[in-house]
Parts: sequence; C-alpha cells; structure tokens
Amino acid sequence: MFRRPLLAGIPLLTLLVLPPVLAQDQQPARERELLPLEEIIVTANRREQSLQEVPMSVSAFTGDFFKDAGVRDLAGLEQYTPSLKITSGTDSRSTSIRIRGIGSVGTNVGIDPSVGMFIDGVYQGRAGMSVADLIDIERVEVLRGPQGTLYGKNTAAGAISIITRKPSADLESELELTYNSDERLELRGMVNVPLGNGPHATRLTGFMINGDHLYENEADGRSLNDADKWGFKSRSLFDDSERLGELLVTVDYSKEDTDCCAVGVIDYNGFSTLNAPGTNRDTQALADQLGNNAQGEPIIVYESFEDSSGFSPPSADPFDSNEWVDADIFNKIAVGGIALEWNRDVLDDHVVTFINAWRHYEAESAYDGDFSAYNAVIGYQDIELDQYSSELRLTSPGGETWDYQAGLYYYHSDLDSIGTFEQSQELVQNMNIDVFFPE
Repeated sequence: MFRRPLLAGIPLLTLLVLPPVLAQDQQPARERELLPLEEIIVTANRREQSLQEVPMSVSAFTGDFFKDAGVRDLAGLEQYTPSLKITSGTDSRSTSIRIRGIGSVGTNVGIDPSVGMFIDGVYQGRAGMSVADLIDIERVEVLRGPQGTLYGKNTAAGAISIITRKPSADLESELELTYNSDERLELRGMVNVPLGNGPHATRLTGFMINGDHLYENEADGRSLNDADKWGFKSRSLFDDSERLGELLVTVDYSKEDTDCCAVGVIDYNGFSTLNAPGTNRDTQALADQLGNNAQGEPIIVYESFEDSSGFSPPSADPFDSNEWVDADIFNKIAVGGIALEWNRDVLDDHVVTFINAWRHYEAESAYDGDFSAYNAVIGYQDIELDQYSSELRLTSPGGETWDYQAGLYYYHSDLDSIGTFEQSQELVQNMNIDVFFPE
C-alpha cells in the first residue's frame, strides 16, 4: 500500500531537482565571449576582397592548411574541394582537371583545357605544367563555374589560382626533410633575404623528391614506378611605391624524370579496349560482331589474349605489387619560365597591373597500352609548348558604389607534338578478325 505514493513521488522529485542543475549549466554560456571569425581575403575577382563578399562559388585554402593536411601536390587538393576531380593517367602529361563533372581529356594535347590553371596570375596552357610541389604557398583558390569574363576563354568549367608568397623585408628560412618506409626522400626549403635597408627582397624556394622503384616487372626484371622530381622558384621584389611602383620578377623551373607509371591489372574479366576498335556501340552488339577467337572464347574479353603463340595473361592479384609489361615506360617533364609583374597606384587609389610572362613546357612519355607482356599496344608521345602572355589591367577601389575593371590581354602559344600508337597485327590475325587491318 505504501509503494504507490513512493513511486509517484519520483517524477515530482526529478522536476524539483533538475531546474537548478540546468541553470548552473547555462550560466557560463551567457558569460562566454564570442570568438570572431577569421576573415579570408581572396582575389577571385582580380581584386582583394573578403571571401564572404565574393558573389561566386569559391573554395580558398591557405598555405598553413596544406602543411597541416599534408597536401604536397595539386592532385591532393581534390580531397578537400567539392566537385573538383583531378585525374592523372600513365604520365603527368595526361593530367585532366574537371569541375562539376566538366573538363577536357588530358591525353589529347591538341585540346585546350576547360579548367584554367593560373600560377601567380600567369595562365598555364596545359594541366601537366603544374608538376611543381605546392611549396611556400600563400593561397589556392578554386573557382567553380564559367570564369571567362575575368580569366579568359579556357575557363568554361572554372579556374584554379595558385598564389605563392611574395618576398618580405625579414630574413627568414625554412627546411623540411621527410623519409618514409618506401625509401622515398623529400626535401623542401625556403630562404628570404632582404636587399639593403629598403623593402627590396629576394625569396628562393626549392624541392627535391627521390623515391625507389615500387614495382618489379616480372616480364624482364626491370624496376618501375619510381620518383625523381626537383625544381626551384626565385621571386625578387623591387618596391618603389612612391614613384615607380612595385616590380616583381619570378623565375622558375621544374623537372621530372621517372620510370612511371605502370598500371597493374587486378581483374581480366569484362571489356577489353585493346581487343576492340574505338566504338560507342553497345558492348553486347560489339561482342556479337567480333565473335570468338580460335579457342572459342569471346574476343571482347581479356582472356582472348591466349592465342596460338602460347601467350597467357599472368594471374590477376589485386594485392600483388609486381607488374607484367613489355614496352618502355617513362615520364619526362620539364617546365619553366620568367614573369614580370608591375603594380602602381594611380588616380585616387586605382591600381594599374601589368603582367608579362613566357613559359616553356616539354613532355615525353611512353606507355604499355595493353598493360601486359603481350606486344599488342604501345604508345609514345613527345610534345613541346612555348607560350607568351601579356596583361594590362586597371582596377578601381573596392567597396564603392561602382566597382569596375578594364584591361587588355594577349596570349600566343606554339605547340609541337609527335605521337605514335602501335598495335600488333599478329594479335589481330591470331584472333581471326580483320577489324583493325582489313585486307
């Protein structure tokens, strides 16, 4: 009889005790000071603005972010940027950049990119020209959507702007050394030296990456997929703002020479592009047209490599670190240039900017198109690009009733390309088809 009043009193006791406890928790929250948000300054509109004031979709990253996140090259940026996709093929030359699913094929050097790449305000004619490390970075801005008004014709999908740090009046240096279990050595450094007692200064950065081969080619014993890349960048600032303005001279050069990049096959089942001609037709319709090989297997599958010559594909193991290729595989990149940037305040805080730049790009690569030791498909590409750009821009002060820019831009490039794509006629004849080589 006494249990019911006791149980009924428990909720009442809880209500009486809880309000003072909640009041104690809320008291510090009212006294807590609000922390101000850090303002991020970007130049997406070709003028310095707060990121919150820019009327476009922009992702901005500081140099400290890249250090903390361990991002050392452009490909690592896609992990932190919505709708950005950076794909590297069998070599650096075939790098493809897409924003919101829109981009150009990197393997065709004759096609201009749809995502413009800019380094310190200078346009890079091909995505493969951005092989240098993200070292001594002040900021990286990713602009999504068409940017043709301020950035030019090759920005239909967006633009990526990389801004490195300018020389400062302080003497400073930085050195970073890393070494991992794959015997990969990475060295990065920076030194900033003032020139005299004024604001003039020179800033020199450099990097070196050397890594042992990761894979062994079981077909001939060669080692593949190493790392050998180095580069430097020099920026000299001559500041006479009161009379002549600010002059910034930039010289850079980067080189990559690797036995890379072999692609391992993890499964031989399914469609094989090297057994079939280029087509957009349905896979089953193409399989019906090609038929079977001498062993009665469908030609459209990878196993049809096994033919009268006795070749048989190696076992596919997704956890195997060895390769099985017969063609030469290498990736050689060299890119560099010089840029002059002049800025001067005129006409009540208007800014005149003049950027004049020349860049040179060389890329030579070879790859095994069939990804096997069968001599079926071998590719080779050698390109050389020289580009010259000149920009003159007048920018009004920001934050006024009317903000405007006016300017002129000139760009010229010369591209030479030699490429070969070899297919084995023996392969086609062993398959008893005449699609590739009709009589």
